[in-house]
Order: sequence, then C-alpha cells, then structure tokens
Amino acid sequence: MKRSHLTRSITLRFIAPLLVFMALLGAADPALAYSSSTGGTDVRNLRPVIGVFSQETKTVTGSSTIDPEVKKELSAYRYLIPASYVTWIGQAGARVLPILLNQPDEYYAQIFERTNGILFPGGNQRIDPSDIYTEEGEILWNLAKEANDRGDYFPIWGTCLGFEELAVLEAGDGQVISLDVVAENLALPLRFTRDLGRSRLFRSFPARLVRALRTQGLAFNSHEHGLLVSEYQSNSSLNSFFRMTSYNETSKGQLFVSTIEARDYPFYGTQWHPEKNNFEWSQNEDYSNIPHTPNAILVSEATARFFISEARKSWHTFPEVQRDELIYSAPILYTGKGDWFYQQVYVFCRTDKTNCSPDQSTE
Repeated sequence: MKRSHLTRSITLRFIAPLLVFMALLGAADPALAYSSSTGGTDVRNLRPVIGVFSQETKTVTGSSTIDPEVKKELSAYRYLIPASYVTWIGQAGARVLPILLNQPDEYYAQIFERTNGILFPGGNQRIDPSDIYTEEGEILWNLAKEANDRGDYFPIWGTCLGFEELAVLEAGDGQVISLDVVAENLALPLRFTRDLGRSRLFRSFPARLVRALRTQGLAFNSHEHGLLVSEYQSNSSLNSFFRMTSYNETSKGQLFVSTIEARDYPFYGTQWHPEKNNFEWSQNEDYSNIPHTPNAILVSEATARFFISEARKSWHTFPEVQRDELIYSAPILYTGKGDWFYQQVYVFCRTDKTNCSPDQSTE
C-alpha cells in the first residue's frame, strides 16, 4: 500500500506540471490545441488555395514615382498582382490561383470550385457597381454567400481597396465609399469598438498582440477613399451585415472604419495593409512609414494565419494536374527600381496578344 501511494505521489508530482504546460501551449497556440483535441491528427484541408483578384496594369503605370523602365515592362502586360499578397498568403501555408479580369462567367464559377477562399487586394482599380472588376467580384461574392448558406464554408478577405469592394458589393452602391478619406503613409494604432470581444479575427490573436495593436502604430494605411463611420452607422445594409471592430481618424478628423467582419459569414476586411509590414520596403514619400517592428511582423503573420485557418475549413479541391495555372508559373517583375511602392509584381496577359485566357496568361 505504501509503495502504491508513493508511486501515485511521484506520478502526480511529474505528470501534473506536464499537463499544465501542455494546456498552456494549447491556449497560446490554437493550432496545437486543435491537433491535441483530434488525437494529434489535423483533419482540416492541408492544401488550401486562395484565389487572388488581379488588376489592370494601367491603373498603376501612371504613378509619378514609377521608373520609366519599370513602366515599359509593366505596360507589356494587361494585369498584375503584387507579390506581397502572394507571400503574405504563402507564409501561412496556402497557394495562390490568380483571378484574371474580362473572362466569361463560367470562368469565375470554376475559380470558386477550385479555391478555398478569395482575396481582394489593395490597388487603384475602379469599384463602382457598373465596373467590370465589381461585376466579376459580385459573381464570386454571391457564390460564396450561397455556399455558406448551405454549409459549404468559404471565406473572403479584402484589403484596402478590397475592403472598400466588400462594402460596395454588400450595399450595391459605390456611393457608400467617400472619395476624400485621406490616410496616406500612416501607421496607426487601431481604435477598437465594443464589438472587439465578438471578433473572430482578433480573438485568434494573443492578448498581448491585441494590446500592441491598440497602443502602437502597426496598421499601415495608404488610401484616399474610405468608409466613414457615419456612413456605416446610417446604412442598414452595411451595419446589419458587417460588424465594425475598429476605426481610425484622418488628419482632418474624419472617422473611418478600419476593420470589419461579416456577422454571419467568414468575410473579413481591413482598410489597413497587413501584407506590407513583412514584404514591402519602399522608402518613397508615400510608403516610408510602413512598420517593420517585431510586433508589426507578428500582426502580418497573425492575420495571414487566421485567414488561411478559415480557408482550411473549405473542402473545395484544386486539381493538381492543373498546377501550372497557379501563380508560380507567371512572370514576376522587379518593380522596386527607383524606390517604387511594390518590390515585385506578377504579370499576366501580354498586350501584344489579342486574347487572354487562363491557359495563355503566362505566355
């Protein structure tokens, strides 16, 4: 009896601290907690693919800071995707399928079936409801809503222009975006709303990182347009569909919405740029304040991990025999010459060719 009691005491002395340590690990890392709860086997989709919308190169080649040689190279192609969005997604373990513009409707339906989420990146593309970018985005927007309604999980993320695109798609009105909401080259602390505790995005962050977002300039803003808080509050289509989890203020005192997430869908938007913290390094007058502090890097990583964790819940399958259609076979240009704002961009569809289809986009 004494030996049995002693054995039990020794076991408790050594096992109990180990159990506490494992519990703390699980609390600190949701991925570890998930794996332990499934017996060490992660049953989520381990090969997620994100569809990323391209934009017309002509929307950026008019930039006053672009190098003439870079402009000439870009002008040889119709569409581009900044490489920073691709690497932002890649750091969290997902691949990218480019979404071309001016394609037939069935192309976008096929994109939806072969991807596990959609990203609308930042840029200068027009997003009024009558513009082709929004018309094509609406196809995927509606497919995603219908799929989620029937239990087919499918997330969407919008950054900067993409954030504004989500608001236009839901409201069906380009006027919800104000054209004079200037916050350029500003790294701001987020002003969280009372809905912070309901945020799926920010609940996935360590508490210390949320505190850093509240007190440090970690959210880089680079926009001339935006969704005013007053517009969000007065527009029932927007405030009933999206939850505002943070807002910020321009130098003119305008309050604008800076982070949203849909109440009933896995749709997320940031007016700020999480991808730039890790992957853009321009020092020109419009981008010199991109934050590269350790906490800024953690924010970039945390947002990417969260979005891709949402994408892993989708069981759409990309056919590996078509992997050459993924973005990695596309030409990539060094565009940072002259300290322009993108270090690199992927380009698609040469302008000297009459037609541009997905299987010709890299030729």
